[in-house]
Amino acid sequence: MSGGIELTAIDHVVLTVADVQATCEFWTRVLGAERRTFGDGRLALQVGAQKVNVHPAGPEPFDPNALHATPGSTDICLLTSTPLDEVIAHLLAEGVTLVGAPGLRSGATTPIVSVYVHDPDENLVEIACPVPRDAASPSAATRAARDELAAAHDDGSGHATHIGEVRRGFWLDQGPPSDDTQRLWAPWRFSYVSGGTPIEGCPFCVIPARGPERDRESLLLHRGEHAYVIFNAYPYNPGHLMVIPYGHVADVEDLELPAANEMWLLARRAVPLLKEQLGCQGVNLGMNLGSAAGAGIAPHQHLHVVPRWGGDTNFISVVGGARVMPQALTEIYDLLAPAFTEP
Repeated sequence: MSGGIELTAIDHVVLTVADVQATCEFWTRVLGAERRTFGDGRLALQVGAQKVNVHPAGPEPFDPNALHATPGSTDICLLTSTPLDEVIAHLLAEGVTLVGAPGLRSGATTPIVSVYVHDPDENLVEIACPVPRDAASPSAATRAARDELAAAHDDGSGHATHIGEVRRGFWLDQGPPSDDTQRLWAPWRFSYVSGGTPIEGCPFCVIPARGPERDRESLLLHRGEHAYVIFNAYPYNPGHLMVIPYGHVADVEDLELPAANEMWLLARRAVPLLKEQLGCQGVNLGMNLGSAAGAGIAPHQHLHVVPRWGGDTNFISVVGGARVMPQALTEIYDLLAPAFTEP
């Protein structure tokens, strides 16, 4: 509550558009809104219990009004109970181009999985499915949704498309399927395969030395006194974190006790955060000490904190045709950073 006013909900928003009829046709046909007429012939689009009023651009016919309203200046998120795979299939069938890849994002009251499109005025419209925060039985819900969608997408060949993956051409070029190849989205890996600027020296020493002003760019989530938390740039799962001491130390027996203690305290803090914000059902904690143990950067020890879901991605599940639910690392960073900095 602020300033003596207790806000409870948003009743409606206003879209300023170049073509009222084109906007109403898109919102009703593609987005499923209901066209409404109210007042003195004014038009609105009913979205659940709320509405979107549609105003033509130019001299504002209604008073009072926004002083600088222009078409294409609105960014709105719509919630849906329709599974995201079905939303995407419908949008593509309507010839609508997706803006970026689907992903997990932070909603007003709960995490959401969503996709973006532009309407005729190039307003950004996000269509989102809420993800339950309690995750009391998310694995059962996920399995049920996966099985339902798999049955719906089975083409009789014995191969059913899994949630989060598509056949060749389905949303890459929107053409007909031409093989059984499945696409696993991992957008954060592009900078790696395209050969981004390499770090000279130990990255676990160089990155924190850049300074806090570059923390988001570096995906450095939290700075402690003796250790810090950072995203793994090439993760095993979305939300894969690492807790790293500032000191360039390879072996745990050589790590000073204050740094060792803080590493585990930060890991303990990260685990419930991943459960709450990402809805994971388990977490792997572990260290690979030495190249023979699989350490990618052996001279500087680091503790992995990996969120896990029932049936999530690993080498065997990928080979077996299981799904991947990818997410741009900066989006997960923006989801976790505010919560991690809270006392």
